[in-house]
Amino acid sequence: MEELSSRLFSACSRMHDAVTGFYEDVHPDGNTIEDEETLLALTTDLKYSIRLELDYVKELIKEENEQVG
Repeated sequence: MEELSSRLFSACSRMHDAVTGFYEDVHPDGNTIEDEETLLALTTDLKYSIRLELDYVKELIKEENEQVG
């Protein structure tokens, strides 16, 4: 269970880093980017990163349930 917790923490940490990076990318010089294409690309990248981590979390839970059950 401790290993699961550690792996979940790592996934959450990577998602946190992705969101923080997104915020910083949207405000490169302190001002918000207003270009729609740039924002679309940034949000697409963020969604991809978050979905990867959520899929990883799902697999961790599935793996844990198979070991327990």
